[in-house]
Amino acid sequence: MGENIRRQFEAISADTPYRDQAKFIARGLRASETSFLASQPEVVAEAIGKAVQRTKPRTRYPVGGGARIFLSAQRMLTDRGFDRFIRLAYRTAGRL
Repeated sequence: MGENIRRQFEAISADTPYRDQAKFIARGLRASETSFLASQPEVVAEAIGKAVQRTKPRTRYPVGGGARIFLSAQRMLTDRGFDRFIRLAYRTAGRL
């Protein structure tokens, strides 16, 4: 599914001013699938199953190696700082 989304994302952006950014994001997404940040579909499905069975589900169910890191960074940083953090994460993943 991820590969289909990336291809469509790149195709839609191919002839637009967002082409380079789309390629950058797609490269980061591709690399993140094999990193410790990624979650297996079964782990995500289990979290979804727990959420839908609760009468008062939590707002977030952090799943995967990076979920808590990103949520913690979002709480600690300003919006601008968090945006920089995300750019750095994508740039780093794109080099792997």
